[in-house]
Amino acid sequence: MKPIYITLAALFLANSALAQPTAEQRLLEQIQRGEALYRDDIVDDALERLYRIRPQHTEGLLAEIRIAIRLGKVEQAEAKLAELKQTAPDSAAYKEGALLVYLASDEASTKLSQARLLNAAGRFEAARQAYDELLKGSYPTAELAQEYWQVRVNQTKDYATAISALTPLLSRFDQHPALLKTLANFHFSNDNPAQALSYLHTLAEHPIEKGWAAEREYDYLRTLPVSAESEQAWTAFLKRYSDIETVVRRGERFLVQQQQLLNDPAWHAGQAGLQLVENEQNPAKAISLLNQAVAAYPKDVDLLGALGLAYLRQNQRVQALRYFEKALEADEFGDRTSRWVSLIESTRYWLLLNQAQEAAAQQNWTKANGLYQQAYRQDPSNVFAVVGLADSYLGLNDQQKAWTYYQKATTMAAADETAQRGVLRYAATLPTEQALALLEKMPAVMQKGPLFVQAKRGYQVSLLQDQAKKAQEDGRWNDAIVALQQAQQLDPNDPWLSYNLATALRDQGRTDEAVTAFNKHLALHPNNSATRYAHGLLLASLSQWQEALDTLAVIDRADWTDGMQELLVRAKENQLLEQADRLYAAGQIKEAMALLDANSESNTVKLRLASWAYENADYDKAITTYQAASKQEPLSGSAYRDMARAWQALGREPQQALDWFAQGMLAEKLLPAEALSPERDNVAFTRAMRIEDDDDWLKRGLRQDAETLYQQQNPTITVHNDSWWRSDGTPGISELNASTTIVHLDYPIKTGTGYIRADHVRMNAGTLETDAQGVYTGEFGTCSQAGSGGCTTNLKQKASGTSVAVGWQGDKLAFDLGTTPQGFTVSNWTGGISYDDKFGLTGWRLTASRRPMSNSLLSFAGAKDPRTGRKWGGVMATGAALSLSWDQGEANGVWADMSHHYISGKNVDSNSRTRLMGGYYRRLINENNEILTVGVNAMHWRYRKDLGDYSFRQGGYYSPKQYNSISLPVSYSKRTADWSFTVQGGPSFSQSKNHQGESSQGVGYSFNTAVERRINNHLVVGAALNLQRSEDYSPNRGMLYLRYYFEPWQGSLPLGTKQITPYADFK
Repeated sequence: MKPIYITLAALFLANSALAQPTAEQRLLEQIQRGEALYRDDIVDDALERLYRIRPQHTEGLLAEIRIAIRLGKVEQAEAKLAELKQTAPDSAAYKEGALLVYLASDEASTKLSQARLLNAAGRFEAARQAYDELLKGSYPTAELAQEYWQVRVNQTKDYATAISALTPLLSRFDQHPALLKTLANFHFSNDNPAQALSYLHTLAEHPIEKGWAAEREYDYLRTLPVSAESEQAWTAFLKRYSDIETVVRRGERFLVQQQQLLNDPAWHAGQAGLQLVENEQNPAKAISLLNQAVAAYPKDVDLLGALGLAYLRQNQRVQALRYFEKALEADEFGDRTSRWVSLIESTRYWLLLNQAQEAAAQQNWTKANGLYQQAYRQDPSNVFAVVGLADSYLGLNDQQKAWTYYQKATTMAAADETAQRGVLRYAATLPTEQALALLEKMPAVMQKGPLFVQAKRGYQVSLLQDQAKKAQEDGRWNDAIVALQQAQQLDPNDPWLSYNLATALRDQGRTDEAVTAFNKHLALHPNNSATRYAHGLLLASLSQWQEALDTLAVIDRADWTDGMQELLVRAKENQLLEQADRLYAAGQIKEAMALLDANSESNTVKLRLASWAYENADYDKAITTYQAASKQEPLSGSAYRDMARAWQALGREPQQALDWFAQGMLAEKLLPAEALSPERDNVAFTRAMRIEDDDDWLKRGLRQDAETLYQQQNPTITVHNDSWWRSDGTPGISELNASTTIVHLDYPIKTGTGYIRADHVRMNAGTLETDAQGVYTGEFGTCSQAGSGGCTTNLKQKASGTSVAVGWQGDKLAFDLGTTPQGFTVSNWTGGISYDDKFGLTGWRLTASRRPMSNSLLSFAGAKDPRTGRKWGGVMATGAALSLSWDQGEANGVWADMSHHYISGKNVDSNSRTRLMGGYYRRLINENNEILTVGVNAMHWRYRKDLGDYSFRQGGYYSPKQYNSISLPVSYSKRTADWSFTVQGGPSFSQSKNHQGESSQGVGYSFNTAVERRINNHLVVGAALNLQRSEDYSPNRGMLYLRYYFEPWQGSLPLGTKQITPYADFK
């Protein structure tokens, strides 16, 4: 605080401005001055002259009463009071004089003494009451006035009122020392040093009071902060009191110290730092300045304490504590000890709380709990300690204790946000409904607070969102929308809540309502970045790309996020793609692809371009574009599948295609990454080809395509033994036992599979039955011809030989060429070619072939006439067949087959055959690894001739004029990881007519079963048994085979097993 000094010259100037006093006024002033100086001679002189002007002047009589009372002359005072009564009985002077006389009485003196004792004892209220009862608001002397108002100030500290009451008395008691001293002290205490100093300077004019004035001003100047103003004040002080040696010496020391400080930069730094601390400004700068000052003045209490406060404001409590302790140590006078002790204790306490908070932040709840317990013991009333203790118990999963302390904090300070936030943290651990119920039970002051209002609204919104989610899961879309609408009413400021409502409406086809619902929020926050982003996402989901771009444009670029940038790119991409799609749909394919090619910076555009290139058989373009896209981001399974298919279509090295199929399976999470690094693991790869029930179209397609190509590229050798026997025929003719051992090698050639095979066939029809003389005369060869005498030699009918064939099977084209077994009586070349495709949803296959009739030994191997040795038989069917099928992989399927063949053999009459066959089937179980099928099949055969006998020129094959049959097959197949089996069977009903017009009919049944077992990564073994039963035909068949894969195979085994077909049975 800066003192203001009023010089005597200023006072004199002020006095000179007043009107010149009268003689009477001058005498009254002389009386007041004399009383103030206790100079009764001056008073007597003034009274004598006053009475000359006005005898018995009331103020003069009153002055005489005051002096008499002061000198203990009570009787004289009473006499003067009597005169005053006669002169002015109703005057204020008389009343004051009467009070003075009364106060001199024993009774009043006793009361006055009691009042003074009460004041001395510090019982200011009682003292004031005693003074009020005695003086009744009147102060007949300056001393009594000063005395009374000192009591009042002691009681109330109301200096302003006391100053207002005492100041007017200066007009009566001009320059009264006691009054001036009291007023000076009151003004100092009332923060008005300028007026106080003015009174001191007045006192300094009186030699008796000058010493007191000097000491009081000295004490004041010592309190002033060092500054240029304080230096000037000290200089004036030394000049004013230059005649008081002791005061001057002390003042000079202070002045020298101040001048030294004023010339010291470190001191100035300290003062600047102190000012910053006092103004609570820039604590970091204050620390820097104060550290500079403390280095020069390490014992300065103010600097040390201020530095501690600056560190405290920077939350550096350890440093703050250090300097508070230094300030306490440096405080020599101890006048601020309590302050430093309080700051030290408080800082230590908050350091403890800080340590607890740090432990809690690190989720070291045990340590945090211990520290908070310590803080709580030190101050159970500190809400931070109570809430922190509750938080630590919550972290230790002791919810009961946590809630106990949260409740304690609530009781202590319900309106404190620290307590409120603690309760909200506890509520956050509860289910939403329980949390909301808890908050609604809390005190009203908490519920009205913004934190609780917001939290309760949030829980209500959360409940409604949960209801909406449950309703959506249950398919109750209207209920979900209603719940979200209610939530939006509670919180219209959440952009994502409004977005969820809009998308729910959109998903129900209520597009306009969706936009309107979001616009309610948009109207409230048109410039909010998150709002505009959510709006853009909504518009993008409605394919309103330009509108999405427009709303994004409102966002300040400084506020853009990665998501916003991605939406911008996506919107522009989709605008481009929609333009290209319109061209593509209009048949302007080149223009559409050129548009994308010119704007193919983004992967989305690259992938669309690659897809179109693949669709339009521009396979090189598709592959290179997909590869370019893969450099920016991993491709999808669909993209890798297109690449692999394109590579195959170009006829290139298939292992690359397999690698891409594997990459596609990896992208679809069908294959682990380690299966491809450092090289492809074919065991894992093929295992991943197994179809799963939950596969979508892409996963299923990837597995199937990969399996098809891998199997085509995997050389396989099969050793197969096929045995066929019949015991219901005629010995030597139709009682046939046959066995075929097959070695079949599949090997990849180009885009298909080539094969080479050898079938070693053994057939034994038994021996022709002879009569008692050993002669056979039955219908075999020419043995039954008249005059032949029958046959007696070459009666045993058997044959063996080995056929060799090569072939190739592609996606559509297949062909083979081979021979019937070499070593048979009659040997032929055989082969076929077929082509298949689709017409719409219907598949078709056209086949041209020349195949053996393997019904009997005669028709297949040929025979020698036992009597003449001539060869006949070896029948071949040459013709064409058209097969049709409709099967979408679902429950139902239909098939049909139409064929016509020319039949001829060595020394066998020619024949022709026409066959019409068809059927319907339904899959009752249609799973990836299990199928149950029922159906109905119908057949109609026609032969131009009946060549079913075994005599010379006959063919030995069943050839009725017409044959019709209906069968009801049932088939069940199942497979596991390493097993596969099938069971088939069903009844059949047939009717036939021979060429003589005779008809016959019959009922039969069949039963087939087969099983396969995977032995390891390369080897599969299998077996099968077929039984057919009818009235005249009951053959049996058994198979045993071994299949070896040159490359590992852990894919699915065939569903229904996979046996090798003997070459003689090829279609």
